[in-house]
Amino acid sequence: MIFVNFKTYDEASGERAVALAKILEQAHTTRIPVISVVQDFDLEAVKNAISTPVWIQHIDGFAPGAHTGSTVA
Repeated sequence: MIFVNFKTYDEASGERAVALAKILEQAHTTRIPVISVVQDFDLEAVKNAISTPVWIQHIDGFAPGAHTGSTVA
């Protein structure tokens, strides 16, 4: 499995999270699953936009930036 963590960057949130997930879905040409790991508030939009697996991160009180496995509260 390849996990792509969108972290909490503005560039990977909201509509941009959907766009990034679509790019990852197009790049998925092997038998190795590519899993988008998004913030929880992006889950519904991303899941509805792609057919590849989507996982979510947990919630923390961080500001946007390089925080692995976090969702901005």
